[in-house]
Amino acid sequence: MQRSTERILTTHVGSLVRPEGVAGHLDDAVRDVVRQQVDTGLDIVNDGEYGKSAWHRYIIDRLTGFEEQPVEPRPLRGKDRCDFPEFYAQPNLGLLQPRPSATVVTGPISYRGQAAIARDIERLKAAAAGCKVEDLFMTAVAPSSAAAGYRNEYYAS
Repeated sequence: MQRSTERILTTHVGSLVRPEGVAGHLDDAVRDVVRQQVDTGLDIVNDGEYGKSAWHRYIIDRLTGFEEQPVEPRPLRGKDRCDFPEFYAQPNLGLLQPRPSATVVTGPISYRGQAAIARDIERLKAAAAGCKVEDLFMTAVAPSSAAAGYRNEYYAS
């Protein structure tokens, strides 16, 4: 990437809201979200994280050592849920709904998503072809991100 001497380059961080049915039309959806970022004026764009499932599922898909175990569903609480129930009722926000399972560390953690990330990178490059962008980036989850939220049944510490 070249340094900007004319202005401050802009980007964003985080997942963008996925359109319904994105999985069946991933190439088109990524092309659309890249175009939206370009049209907004962003210089450094990503794929909106469309190729990844919800964060709790993505870590299981791309890393070994995690598994889902059933738990008794509990309603999620919080003042924002009470104040804005219509926002949390949106179907494309499934990751914010109570889940019937919990992710547990049950074995050694290692990366196994090489083929998936290669597809994500190629899809993003194809979507950005012909667009005026300074650079592209891919977000990724770090194994240490799971330490605070997942039960550990494998590691001593």
